[in-house]
Amino acid sequence: MTQATVNPSPKTRFQEIKGAIEAHHALLQAESFQRGEDMALLHYQRILALQIDPKLPGNEQQVRAMVNGWKLQGVQEYLSEFRNLGEKVLTAQPPGLMRVLDHEAN
Repeated sequence: MTQATVNPSPKTRFQEIKGAIEAHHALLQAESFQRGEDMALLHYQRILALQIDPKLPGNEQQVRAMVNGWKLQGVQEYLSEFRNLGEKVLTAQPPGLMRVLDHEAN
């Protein structure tokens, strides 16, 4: 039986590019990037806050607030993925056979 071909994830492809991880880490450490990221997030939060108009009916305000909360959650998830793009994912290794059979070691 042959091994199945697996398409690499975009993160894996990024990490295979020569010098990409080092450049990404340098970008994340740059003060100008950190300030820009913080200000963009604050500006986006301001835009979302201004969308909740007190003149709207109560249920419309609640729905818009809930949707904007999901948008903010999405932004946080995106930033987390972006910041961790250069980090290798370590997969959990199954325990060794001896560890499983040696009940006194557990």
